[in-house]
Amino acid sequence: MQALAKVDPNNGDARLTVGEGSSNVGTALFKMGRLQEALSGFDQAVAIFEKGLTADPRQEGVNFDLMLAHVWRASLLAALSDPAAALDEYQKALAIDQRLTQIDPGNSDWRETMAGIRAKMGDFFRRQGQRHPAQENYRQAIAAARDILNADASKQEPHYILAAACFGMGELCSLRAQRMSGALKQQINDWNEAKSWYQQSAEAWSQIRSPGALSEEGFDWGSPADTTRAAAHCEAAISSLRTLAAR
Repeated sequence: MQALAKVDPNNGDARLTVGEGSSNVGTALFKMGRLQEALSGFDQAVAIFEKGLTADPRQEGVNFDLMLAHVWRASLLAALSDPAAALDEYQKALAIDQRLTQIDPGNSDWRETMAGIRAKMGDFFRRQGQRHPAQENYRQAIAAARDILNADASKQEPHYILAAACFGMGELCSLRAQRMSGALKQQINDWNEAKSWYQQSAEAWSQIRSPGALSEEGFDWGSPADTTRAAAHCEAAISSLRTLAAR
């Protein structure tokens, strides 16, 4: 496709396919831990998609590809310890989604994508130690995913989003429980709340036919095994605290 695009610079389809390939290679390199190489792939993809939208800013496929590249680039920049740049990428992805939602408000796909971005932003803020914005983004993601599933329970992507956002809420509760000192009753309550969120995450995972390393839309949402391990950790913590309380 690079050869075709070089031979015919006006071949928009070839150029956009190169962009998709660059984004896919960036994703693979990121998963392999080759971060700087991955960043180069996403940079190339974003440049191609932005150029492709100059002729028609409403192209849904190209907008989606650009949005996804921004989300992956945000995760990559966060991993490279550049949180300000990462947040800027998330905001760019969100702006694309909000613009397309306004153009086509009846399209549930864009509401679904916005829920995904919110879940990813929740992860970002949680890892930055910013509990309240993390919680707010997770809650928006959960509400949107459940709303979409109430209309069509067969959709798969909202289950991924719900699983990830509920897991994130569980992580927030677990962190709070671990930081508590003294008050055993409050610690037990926090661990129970975390366990409840992990159970909701597990339920969402159970609704996905064949969970993959990436979802059908190209997002990385973790795995059911993460939820199982976290729930087991909650159970062990609760049991230990109850033993202490009984002494």
